[in-house]
Amino acid sequence: MAEIQFVKGVDEEIVPDIRLTRAPDGSTGRAMFYFDNPKIVQEGNLEITGMYLVDEEGELATRDVSAKFVNGQPTAIEAIYP
Repeated sequence: MAEIQFVKGVDEEIVPDIRLTRAPDGSTGRAMFYFDNPKIVQEGNLEITGMYLVDEEGELATRDVSAKFVNGQPTAIEAIYP
């Protein structure tokens, strides 16, 4: 089973909204993951080291992760996988 993690070994339970984009010539693409109020934010842990997509075949990782804040409080996490 595939898991998403922001800290290695800690699974995220919230299912993200995912948007895919592709260059007009089809040579490149990327996936944008948007997590609205994820578990890691609910727990107050913002020591995010990246986003890791882990399954039985291995791991994909990205360091392009940012938190979204409303009134000074974290509310969402956005990650981009190239």
